[in-house]
Amino acid sequence: MMHRIPEPEVMDGVEQSEAYAQADFSEVNQNFVDRFCEYYPDLVQGTLIDLGCGPADILIRICRKVPHLDVLGLDGSDAMIHLARQAVEREGLQNRIELVCGLLPGALKPEARFDAVTSNSLL
Repeated sequence: MMHRIPEPEVMDGVEQSEAYAQADFSEVNQNFVDRFCEYYPDLVQGTLIDLGCGPADILIRICRKVPHLDVLGLDGSDAMIHLARQAVEREGLQNRIELVCGLLPGALKPEARFDAVTSNSLL
């Protein structure tokens, strides 16, 4: 087995994370959500995981569009998860969106199962 050495988290600083969160990605994020829903129209409930969830804009948009889907957002940046939690609370979606700061594979329990996986701009 090859040992994985994660690259440094690009958005680890508060200033970088805030700048990213304040940038206007609304059009591209909505297009991502629309395309996801178009490709997977039968996914109307269950749990989705979003890898590299950033400030949770896509998670929030998915929850608005698919009202019975729960979402787990995973990001390696404490600062980004902090901003994501604020956004989720503003939208009142704490009961549908769980946020975890960490890196794969250790951030998830081995028994964790998901109905779908998304990642918009992690790589």
